[in-house]
Amino acid sequence: QLKKETLVVFSLTADLAKAKEIAEEERVAFSQRDTSHLEQARILEERLEEESRKSLERARDQSSIIVQLEGRIAIMESDRDDMRRAVDTNQLALSVAEGALSSFKSENEGLSSS
Repeated sequence: QLKKETLVVFSLTADLAKAKEIAEEERVAFSQRDTSHLEQARILEERLEEESRKSLERARDQSSIIVQLEGRIAIMESDRDDMRRAVDTNQLALSVAEGALSSFKSENEGLSSS
């Protein structure tokens, strides 16, 4: 009876040692997975920060380009307005010249017929 109980105790002790070994292996594996997950999270955070930085730089560049384009548009609109005024002035001068030419022709015709 004592031998049986001793064998059972040895068997249970061996089972307990094996369970402790398995538990330690699982703890180490969990710790390694946890470390790996933390490293992956760190890498993803770094990527996110880098992408955010790049996005901000692109936004600043685009804003700068927009400001430059708005400046160019303002210059072109001013040039367009200047050209319209010049066209209006030239049309007025042309009308005056045509009126003078018409008067000159009338006077000329009057002199020719006299």
